[in-house]
Amino acid sequence: MLDTLTLLVVAVIQFEVIGAVLLTTWFVSRRARGALGGGGIVAVAAALCLLPVWYAWDTGAAAIPGFEWTLLALVVLGPACLLLFLALQLVRSEAILRAVRITRSGQSVLGLSQVADAEELEEDLRQAMQETGQLYVHYQPIYSADTRSVVGFEALLRWNHPHRGLVAPMQFIPLAEQTDLIVPLGAWVLETACAEAASWPEPWYLSVNLSPVQLEKVHLVRDVRAALQRTGLAAERLELEITEGVLVAAEGGEISRLAELRRTGVRIAIDDFGTGYSSLGYLRQLPFDTIKIDRSFVRNLESDSSAQAIVGTIVELSRRLDREIVAEGVETEGQYAILNALQCHRVQGWLLGKPMPPDEIATTYFPALIGEGGERALSWV
Repeated sequence: MLDTLTLLVVAVIQFEVIGAVLLTTWFVSRRARGALGGGGIVAVAAALCLLPVWYAWDTGAAAIPGFEWTLLALVVLGPACLLLFLALQLVRSEAILRAVRITRSGQSVLGLSQVADAEELEEDLRQAMQETGQLYVHYQPIYSADTRSVVGFEALLRWNHPHRGLVAPMQFIPLAEQTDLIVPLGAWVLETACAEAASWPEPWYLSVNLSPVQLEKVHLVRDVRAALQRTGLAAERLELEITEGVLVAAEGGEISRLAELRRTGVRIAIDDFGTGYSSLGYLRQLPFDTIKIDRSFVRNLESDSSAQAIVGTIVELSRRLDREIVAEGVETEGQYAILNALQCHRVQGWLLGKPMPPDEIATTYFPALIGEGGERALSWV
């Protein structure tokens, strides 16, 4: 029979380890702190109830068959399960740590207050995904450069937090990617935007950003097809944007998914072109239809001849590859005139139109459609 000393030694070792992990998690993870607040009380209460039973068994005042093995299992398995729970919380905290790194002068600045704020922001984002009204999609018009007429819109996700106000996409999108919330979030944006675009005049197309996390999922093609089928939008009117850096690092499975999407009629655009710092040889291998010139080149068109030369080279490259070209960040008439002279196909920026809600699109571009239908309410996929 196991004696009391053996059980005490096992218990002390187990709870010494648990104490160290508990204190670490308590200060790092707000979610674990909340869960342990209730679970800890239950554990302490259970331990206090076991003490008189333990004493009665140890002194021989009560004979409980198999009690020593039951007690040993509780002493070993209880802390082990709690340690597993704490380890999972610490793994989540590590993901949060990566998500809240701030780059300043080439260095990463990291603090526990930022970790706590990121966890709160994640919880708020989860809550926003369960409610209606906080998350919504705006659409920025894309114009033909030569006719200066609308040819399509890019869907842009916005978050109006009830207390924080408007949260910048650069603040919550990376966090959503770190926690895999981007998968249901991106699916909702895709279907919401496709449903809206289905009501536009047929020549207009829709451009939607695709996260690298979404591209990794094997069910991406199925989800895109399902969204198109449910909303009635033709595949030829949908364009998915992938950043250049993601495409350069894409593996075989991801490239094959893009190729399959192209075979269904969906167009693929390389976003932020010119910022990938890589060989142009990948353009021969990747499936794409459109190149989007990064706004950093457009910004200096009027004052920097080198920027004009680079943009002109990209436009000529796209022409030789028989691909469409879009310039982002057009903010002045001078930039527009230069891009038009360089024979850029399409332009996008605040000069031509800011991101706007669906009702403003209807008011501005086809007021006859106002009143033909109410707001679409789509559930999270």
